[in-house]
Amino acid sequence: MLTLKGILLASCSLIMISLGFLFLDRVLITLGILGIGALFSFYYLSRANIRDIAVDITPPSHAYAHVPFPIETTFENQKNKQDSFNLKIELHLSLRAKIFQKIDYLEKSASTQSSLKGSLSQRGHHQKHSYKISSTFPGGCFKRESRQSVNASILVYPEPLLPKGINLHGELMDILTSRFYQTQDTNGEFRNLRDWKPGDPAKKIHWPSSARTLARQRGLRVREDEPLGFQPQACQIIFHSHSRPGSMIRRDRFEKSLSLLCGTMRLLCRQKLAFTLHADFLGWSPVTCRHQSELGEVLTLLAEAQRALSTEAHEWTSLLETMNEKETCFLFSDSPPHEWVDFAPSSTAHLIAVDVSHSKAYLL
Repeated sequence: MLTLKGILLASCSLIMISLGFLFLDRVLITLGILGIGALFSFYYLSRANIRDIAVDITPPSHAYAHVPFPIETTFENQKNKQDSFNLKIELHLSLRAKIFQKIDYLEKSASTQSSLKGSLSQRGHHQKHSYKISSTFPGGCFKRESRQSVNASILVYPEPLLPKGINLHGELMDILTSRFYQTQDTNGEFRNLRDWKPGDPAKKIHWPSSARTLARQRGLRVREDEPLGFQPQACQIIFHSHSRPGSMIRRDRFEKSLSLLCGTMRLLCRQKLAFTLHADFLGWSPVTCRHQSELGEVLTLLAEAQRALSTEAHEWTSLLETMNEKETCFLFSDSPPHEWVDFAPSSTAHLIAVDVSHSKAYLL
């Protein structure tokens, strides 16, 4: 495609040729012919400049929606006899998100690597991507573009959002950690002291004993405690799409409720609190996460989740009736609490409802 500079060059060349014939001026005719010849040379060189340029991307296997992640990108010039100049790469992740990269010089039969940053807004599996290569080299008279597709699998989890009121120092987390749980970071009964070994955490060093042993030119001493676990069944999470008849169904609320659920589960894992998820989009099959290593499997289920078509009140209220006073239950829904909270039966468990409209958690 001709650029403005190319149009000006072609126009000036034709004008000089016309004036040269009109006034029988060989200089004008020669300059006009040289301008047209340069234009044809730029035309063929611009085509060759972007030909046989390959782009390969290596994204992470998984990422979170709206959270930037690194993309290792390789640009390869597959031509054997010609270098490429002034390449502009426009990468479209999942045919939507755009990432730009400029390459000033790419040698023949050579490649270059670059680490780019990108993000995706929609959860789920993303396989197909595309890129566009454009250049105005040489001379800036023609703009050439080449479009190709590339396959690379990315699993995008929901955007992690935390409900207001749930944080490391908030009232709700204080209730969880102080009354219903013993986490793996809790110190148990003192067992004995032993010599320090590589890999022992600094917080386990017994400094008074270590000071005495160091004074005797010996090593550090480490405190050993009786092991403490945590109760894997003490925290339950219920997700449902139950609402009153005639209520409007909003897809954005389902996505937002999954994001709030994702953020809460990540926080529980950071606190080393095990939980069991009961969700209508999983057919009410319980899924337990006891360690950080198991969180990825649960988040994969959220990435692939589809809203349940119909959920009855008894399907989730029956789960509350089986809980006792030692358990804490998070209630998530893509409907505002005023549409379903009245259906919740009286329970001895501590219930924490999450309001998707205001991204807020509160005790029932």
